Amino acid sequence: MLESIPRETDIDEERFVQQYLIPNRPCILLDLVKDWPVAGKWGTLQDFQEDLGEVTLTSEFSCVGADGGASPPYSSSSPLKSGFESPRPGPMPETVRSYLEKHDYLKDWHLQQQLGPEVAPYSLPSYLGGSPVFDWINGWNSWLESKGKAECFGEDYRFCYAGKRGSGTGLHFDVMASYSWSANLLGLKRWTFFHEGSLEQLMTST
Repeated sequence: MLESIPRETDIDEERFVQQYLIPNRPCILLDLVKDWPVAGKWGTLQDFQEDLGEVTLTSEFSCVGADGGASPPYSSSSPLKSGFESPRPGPMPETVRSYLEKHDYLKDWHLQQQLGPEVAPYSLPSYLGGSPVFDWINGWNSWLESKGKAECFGEDYRFCYAGKRGSGTGLHFDVMASYSWSANLLGLKRWTFFHEGSLEQLMTST
């Protein structure tokens, strides 16, 4: 069990794959977002709303619902949200600004898919999805689309989250039980990782 999560700067693909991807170990990349187009643009939640506040959220690109959540409330009989569920509660449409005026947390917004490839709020090194080899869900979907075939997984899996102080995501598996990365542009986000040996207890916990 890890006593602390390693922090890395200027890591290359081979080192990332060998030290973290293959052994399935978490790490914190300290210099990931510094050169992103939105790194200095979204300094506050207000900046985010000034830039994207008038974009309309629709059920096609968003999982948010009338209660502000992305899925039905967690219950004692099912404390873990399955990564295989993709609920679409309503109502829609609504702008980003109006949604955040009424709710604390905008979750699972397919921002990149909705804005299109001409708008690129971020860029990735190869090992985080800059190369299709390392983004097998979205890469496979893109390949199927290029061949005129239906998407294998049904949707895009690049999400944007925006929330007020104290908001967050409950206990869950990563989407499709896969590897994933998350970048924090502003504010602080607290993570809690559980060892796989705790799974049975978590699944039965009330």
